[in-house]
Amino acid sequence: KTILGKKAITSEQKAIILDRLKNEVILKFHFRHDRNQYRPCTSEEVASQHRLQRAIVRDRFLFGINQVTRALEQDLVARSSPSEGIGQDRNKDHQENIARIRLIILTKDSTKHQTIMGHIPHLIKKLNIPIILLSGRQASLELGQIIGCRRASVCLFRSSHCDQDDAEWTSIEEGCNAALNKDLALNCHAGIDSFIDYVQTV
Repeated sequence: KTILGKKAITSEQKAIILDRLKNEVILKFHFRHDRNQYRPCTSEEVASQHRLQRAIVRDRFLFGINQVTRALEQDLVARSSPSEGIGQDRNKDHQENIARIRLIILTKDSTKHQTIMGHIPHLIKKLNIPIILLSGRQASLELGQIIGCRRASVCLFRSSHCDQDDAEWTSIEEGCNAALNKDLALNCHAGIDSFIDYVQTV
């Protein structure tokens, strides 16, 4: 079975992607859905840095049917609504800037639930977003365990120019100086972008 003409990746490819998601995004930037799984920090400064990294991941990485549907619908509305008072070329640039979703990861075992999931492939097709289809009868369970929840049927990654730009991150956390915040933010964005770039080559 294919989704939007896309076959599920092999079990070997899935293992590599899930391992890289775990190590290069989730663990590296101290993000877990279940906050009880956060490890105690050695100092408030380190805790502040971890909160900053988690905030960036939370802004760029969305999972679950409700969050993903909301993000897809917001992008669809944004692309369908040209800005008033600007020329055609500038409006095209504007629409490219708000096309923020770079990648969708969908689990094959969840696609059989058409009443719950049926609208998501339709939105993905309209927005022409790259997708990866994870194989296996328990793919949603495997993805959820990495994120820190029971199951995750779908997740998406957004581009770095989302709700907050890098300048705003410098004042998010006290106890962590602005220059360090900036470096942390850039490193976090680069790590997420590196993972997305790899997955899109699979």
